[in-house]
Amino acid sequence: MANTESESGMAAWPNARARLMMWSSGAVSGSSLSARQAVVLEDANALGALRATDVLDPDAIVFAPADIESALPYEGSIAGPGTEFIISEDFFLQVQTYSISEYVSVVGPTLVRLSDGEDLDILEADVHTALQTGSFPEFLTNPIVQLADLPALGVLDDGAGPDARLWVGSDGSLAVSPTGDAIGTIGDNRSSVRSAWSAQLVKSADVGALGARIGREDLIALQSRVPALRRFLAAVEGIRNLRARRLSLPRVSGFGTTLLPGIDPAAGSLLAPDLPFLMSSAERHFLVHPVAHRVFEVDRAAAAALEAVLLLGDAAAEIVGSDAAASAARALRAQGIDVGAVMVAS
Repeated sequence: MANTESESGMAAWPNARARLMMWSSGAVSGSSLSARQAVVLEDANALGALRATDVLDPDAIVFAPADIESALPYEGSIAGPGTEFIISEDFFLQVQTYSISEYVSVVGPTLVRLSDGEDLDILEADVHTALQTGSFPEFLTNPIVQLADLPALGVLDDGAGPDARLWVGSDGSLAVSPTGDAIGTIGDNRSSVRSAWSAQLVKSADVGALGARIGREDLIALQSRVPALRRFLAAVEGIRNLRARRLSLPRVSGFGTTLLPGIDPAAGSLLAPDLPFLMSSAERHFLVHPVAHRVFEVDRAAAAALEAVLLLGDAAAEIVGSDAAASAARALRAQGIDVGAVMVAS
């Protein structure tokens, strides 16, 4: 799709902003969009050679640092922290590191990158704080802030690989991210690029997506030390969903707090990351499904029963009664959630 004389900037490219953010995050979870390929070129001259290969999808959306045919032009950079990625007068994306984000006011769409060991240490501390106190980083749960390269942290879905996102460096290298290890060069075919990407997957994480900035062994060690990391990231997505609906920063059941007494307030860390959350904002209660991007408001009694089933499984009946537990289990099954497999080993 090329720009026309009557259309310019992002208006000529439906869903371009959402596609760019999916490219940045490496995840389609929480989006209603399918995983169409998005490609960012560091050098616009690479497009011709790339089109001569099967690595580029015919319907891919391409971002290029020049106004060329069949690409959406941008200015600036999306590669490193402290930069700005600009598309026409429609869209300005700030890029900054995780470690500095707590101290910088969010004034517009922002991409947060993990750039070094300090960023990983702060992320790990934030997970532990959320589990112990229920407090999540305000910047990270802002709906206009996106954490980059989620597959490196174990969030793997259809948005992770080169069929969904591709970075083409000025040297002709191919990667899934500017911060990632090369998985090929221009001229390679799709099969070899896919194989190279698959080879950098370790323990359900694309550790190569940050490999150019952070050692793979450090990312693997982080996930071993912090088994609740993926659940934390899913909770962040759910909170962003509620905040986008103009609700105050919610409490997340199983992260430092529960509605019902007698339940471990950190029990949420034991749940599979793709399961829904029980969240409360003021006196309102919501069942939030971060993967399906759905939110259901429920009354307090239903919220308590859902919490018990999610956090306790079969033992829920001892807390809320068999009828309430059975009703909550039916509601979850109606949403395609297998309550018999709620708990996972962490």
